[in-house]
Amino acid sequence: MKLIHFLIHEIKELASRAVYFLVCFALILVFLKLFLKDYSIDLYIFPKILLGALFAAKAVLLVDQMGMGKRRSQKPRYINVLSKTFFYTLIAVALVLLEAFIRGLVQTKAIPKAIEMAIHENFTSHFLAVILFVIIIFIVYNVIDEINLYLGGGNRLKKLFFDEPNQ
Repeated sequence: MKLIHFLIHEIKELASRAVYFLVCFALILVFLKLFLKDYSIDLYIFPKILLGALFAAKAVLLVDQMGMGKRRSQKPRYINVLSKTFFYTLIAVALVLLEAFIRGLVQTKAIPKAIEMAIHENFTSHFLAVILFVIIIFIVYNVIDEINLYLGGGNRLKKLFFDEPNQ
């Protein structure tokens, strides 16, 4: 029974973050499609966007569970935002590289070729541009999180934007 409650809690935590990242990555997709439309380049990467959102959400959960994402009251808030962004980005890149390595290992059945394939397909200008977008998305996420902590945590930020204003 505890396992079921744990899994439900983890799925809720992952889903709430994944929705934010899915919306952000979908915006990136829209921008890319609009920029590339003039060059008659079709772009079909929705599965990658979905996978990226899940990787980003899982990176946030992993960093938070390791304690690196916990707020430290003696540091200024901008340090918290930047340090969490750094760790989230590092974990997200590691997860993407791990996924590419596993895919390469399944295809080639050789570790050196899988490593070469993962590096070759991920260290391109496109990958670096996506990483810059991901950093911006993580910064916005962390700023919102810090504002929520400043307001006292819980649902106060949600109430600030979605409750009826007091007359």
